Amino acid sequence: YLLKSSVSSWSKVNFYAWNSSGVLLGNWPGKDMKNTTTVNVSGEDYYVYTFPDNDESLNIIFNNEQNNNGGQTADITNITRTTYFKMKSDFSYFKGTGEITIFLDKESASAWSKVKYYAWGNDNDKTPILGSWSGTEITQTMTALDGNKYYSHTFPPYYNPVNVIFNDGGSNQTKDLCRSKHSARSAWSFFAVRLFRA
Repeated sequence: YLLKSSVSSWSKVNFYAWNSSGVLLGNWPGKDMKNTTTVNVSGEDYYVYTFPDNDESLNIIFNNEQNNNGGQTADITNITRTTYFKMKSDFSYFKGTGEITIFLDKESASAWSKVKYYAWGNDNDKTPILGSWSGTEITQTMTALDGNKYYSHTFPPYYNPVNVIFNDGGSNQTKDLCRSKHSARSAWSFFAVRLFRA
């Protein structure tokens, strides 16, 4: 899955793929993704290509090559499951395996005047994804089956795994927390402040 909005400035959106058996979608620069299926996931549109099921990993390069001009990602190797990508302007990218919702027990943070999530991505630059420190105040809550209330925020599929620090915008914060999942379905992670002090 490739997030369409992240490549909207590309004149061409190509997808080159190979594995140990050889080239999979034609010679360089590969398949034109604008001719593939488009699907909407949680309000965002993606170009999608589905490979036949097999036990072999594959490797890909996204590129906007046209007449030997353009740019490309580095080799993206060892893909074995459904994967979501969001391109960055320098051809680096976020890569994830599905939505993940992070919950924080409301009672455990009752002494805080506000609850903020600071989060950063899984890219090499550790790019903040909910604003610079101290992040974004979270006010949305839900009630679980056990009756407890939780603050919650759902991250798009290309941010999985995601890294989070809960804080109150002041001196109180947890340690760095990382949560990931390994399927294309939604996942949930529950936290309580008392268990994750910095």
